[in-house]
Amino acid sequence: MQGKKILVIDDDPLVLQMVKFTLSKHGAQICTAASGMEGLTLFYAWRPDLVILDVMMPDIDGWGICARLRQFSDMPILMLAALGSDGHIVRGLKVGADDYVAKPFAAKVLIARVEDLLRRAMMSSFPAR
Repeated sequence: MQGKKILVIDDDPLVLQMVKFTLSKHGAQICTAASGMEGLTLFYAWRPDLVILDVMMPDIDGWGICARLRQFSDMPILMLAALGSDGHIVRGLKVGADDYVAKPFAAKVLIARVEDLLRRAMMSSFPAR
C-alpha cells in the first residue's frame, strides 16, 4: 500500500478520520471528500489508485458515483456502507464496485480488502506471458 493514492468519499467525518488514520499508517496517501460532488472533483484532479466510497450521501449517492467512475475507469472501487443487506451488496457489485464492506467494520478487514484490491489491480496491469 506504500505510496498508493486512495480517495475516500464519505459524508461521516468520523469514518473519514478513521479510514485516513488507518490507511496512512500503512503508507498510503489519503485524500478525503465529504460529498459525492467533491469526491468526483477530487477524482478527476488527483487520479487515485483506489476509491473507497460510501453509499448514502446528501448530493450524489455512491451508486451514482460508482456508475460514473465505471464509464471511463477500471480503477478499484471499494464500497464502505451502512447498507449491508445482500441486496445492497449485490447492487454495489452490479454498478461496478470491486468489493463491498458493511459498516461497522474492523480496521484489519479494511486493510486486507484494500491491499487485495491494489494487488489485483497491479497484477492486471502486467502483460500476460
